[in-house]
Parts: sequence; structure tokens; C-alpha cells
Amino acid sequence: RAPPPIGRGHGAAARGGGATGPPPRLARALSQPPEALWSSGGSFQVLIPEEAARHLVKEHIEESTGAVVKIADAETSADRQRYCEISLGATSGSSFRSGLKAVLLAAEREASAETIFVKVLIRKPLAAILVGPGGSHVRELCRITNCDIRVEKGDATKQVANISGSVSNLLETIGRIHLMRTERCLERPGAGDAAEPSRPPAAARVEAAPL
Repeated sequence: RAPPPIGRGHGAAARGGGATGPPPRLARALSQPPEALWSSGGSFQVLIPEEAARHLVKEHIEESTGAVVKIADAETSADRQRYCEISLGATSGSSFRSGLKAVLLAAEREASAETIFVKVLIRKPLAAILVGPGGSHVRELCRITNCDIRVEKGDATKQVANISGSVSNLLETIGRIHLMRTERCLERPGAGDAAEPSRPPAAARVEAAPL
């Protein structure tokens, strides 16, 4: 179901371009150990195959993980496959990770393989940071997490990151993208270095926001 391989990372990465290292805040998000990625809650939207979504039981996920879950009707994507959009969020990092893991395990059961494929919706400013100059940042993220990532063009507000890998590697990848946001990587260098960390979103806001 995944699109044809185009190499590791964004297509532009293969062309190089002499990019320098990532800015300090992004470097921190990329260098943290996996257990430090889920120190705060958050929200995301992920698209999984329609067949995988049938394995999801909203009430069970919410009761067992503490996350807020919304499952939308399936739609046909640009790759002509049908996907369900899953909106998930939580005010604690552990609930956020547990809810995401439940969604990924459903995709793994449907795929009957260790490598699975999902689409994650990402706000445009964060997508630009994720890709980096010439694809340098996403190439580094692929190296760290051992996932394949391809960022597609999206609409005026968000883009789609196609990610494939094992459940554990996908958890790390999405966790690092989440950390890029909580580390305030979107701010200009030097801005707000002494500011308080961003607060976890309230449950009412968590239901349907992309990363």
C-alpha cells in the first residue's frame, strides 16, 4: 500500500546541496533519547488504511490509554487507496504515546507485516522545518529512526508525511516530530530561549489538530 520507494527521506534530499547542521532547538529534538520524546501531551491526525481502522475500538482506546480519539469516515487518497483519518490527543505524554501505539498496532495487524505505512498530517510551518534545506533535516530523521519518510505537498495549512517502518520506529519518528513542535523549533533562532515550555493542550482542543 505504500508508495514506491524513492530513497530514504524527502526527494530533494538525494540531490544534496551542502546544507549545514540543524539549528540548536531542532538538534535537541533529534538528539533526545526515545524515552524523553513523550514528556508532554499533544495531538495529531494520522491516516491509516480503511481495513486497519476497522480494528480500532474508540471506547477501548480511550478507556485503556486516557487519550481522546475521533475516527472519521474513509476517503480515497491521492494514491487511490482508502484511508480513515484518526484524530488523537492527550494532555499527558504517556497517554499520547499509548493512544498512538494502539492505532499503529491496528495498522500492523491489518498489514500482517513488521513494516507498516501511515500518513501523518503536519502543519505547513512544521513541515518546512521537518524537511529542511535540500531535505537535510528529514534525511537525518530517517537515519536516526530507521523509517522512510516522504513529505507531500498539501493544502494552504498542512502537508502529509508518508512514513513507513516498524511500530517502534514509527513511534519514535512521530515522537520526534512532536518534540520539534514542543521545543519551539518554529521560532526564529534566539527568540524566547528563556520562555516557559509550551503547555499541553486542553482535552477539548486535542481532538482534531494536526501536528
